[in-house]
Amino acid sequence: MAPGVPSGDLATRWTTNILKDRLVAFIQKLGQAWDNDPRVAYVELGLWGNWGEHHIYPDQLADETDRIPLSFQTALGDAAEQAFQNKKVQVRYPDTFQNYDFGLLWDSFALIDDLEGGEGIVARDNWRTQVNGGEVAYDWGQKHIQPGDSPDDTLSDIKHLNYVIDWIKKTHTTSLGWIDLYDAQNPAVSQGAALMQKELGYRFVINQATFSENVQPGKKMKVSFQVVNKGSSPFYYNWPVEVSLLRSDRTVAWKGIFNNVDIRNWMPGDDWNSSTRQYDQTPSDQQVSGNLISLPTCQRVLTPWRCPFLILTAIVRVQDLPMQIIIPAAGHRLEKWALAWILLTRTSGLSTA
Repeated sequence: MAPGVPSGDLATRWTTNILKDRLVAFIQKLGQAWDNDPRVAYVELGLWGNWGEHHIYPDQLADETDRIPLSFQTALGDAAEQAFQNKKVQVRYPDTFQNYDFGLLWDSFALIDDLEGGEGIVARDNWRTQVNGGEVAYDWGQKHIQPGDSPDDTLSDIKHLNYVIDWIKKTHTTSLGWIDLYDAQNPAVSQGAALMQKELGYRFVINQATFSENVQPGKKMKVSFQVVNKGSSPFYYNWPVEVSLLRSDRTVAWKGIFNNVDIRNWMPGDDWNSSTRQYDQTPSDQQVSGNLISLPTCQRVLTPWRCPFLILTAIVRVQDLPMQIIIPAAGHRLEKWALAWILLTRTSGLSTA
């Protein structure tokens, strides 16, 4: 039977090789379970320290620090890199895991007493490829100054709301916890939550879209659109942009993928300006186009206008809403076309993690 982790003094308990080996083995098992699980967006690498937060404050180790030792950073970092090759990984402190390209989790997000956490994330500057997130702490520090005494206080008081949004934009944050425990029945609070949700993560907005007005069965249809990321961070995985042909009951009759489109490159702006409440480096417009082939023949229906419509279901938004473009079915011309809306799943938001 393998020996257990010593339960003596803190230095021994948190620095023993037995604990290190067990944590490494546990990360390997987590990778087997989660690395290819589509329900998992990214992984917060905790495990060591109080609440798995990579510190043992107010206690200290033999070196008079309370942070995760370098030997554990190396062991857990190596294990996470190997175990999670298809998932992004976050760690707690910007001054730890310096040899690893991990995202950061600011555990006292925007708290006036812990601004070094946010400043460290800004300095690390790896948001273009790694996910940043956090938790708005309401259990310590001078929270009454910033970011507020409770989720409702943060979201309903404009000075708190704008302050937290400033840090979301500066750190390119994708998700926040604890603050999600707000009163959705309170109109002022709910309005603030909607405004903050809009700033978290990516937000793709279509400025312009064009498509072939008339397409014969089996021929090519050209679809193009211009999109800009008005959010705070990119979309971190290479998901496809798809065009779908829907039947009248909204089941998919045909679909095609835009080739050579990598939405990870649809970057937001950078260098947030709290005075103008805009990025000084504005985001670039992205142009997407494709010739989509082998459109099927329209099935016989009561009238020509009841044929399926072609709908663009890319992860994009118009006027802050996801967009789908309804266009004529193959072989038919529709004199008046319309826009419709569909809610698409986002990986960013006020999480419950």
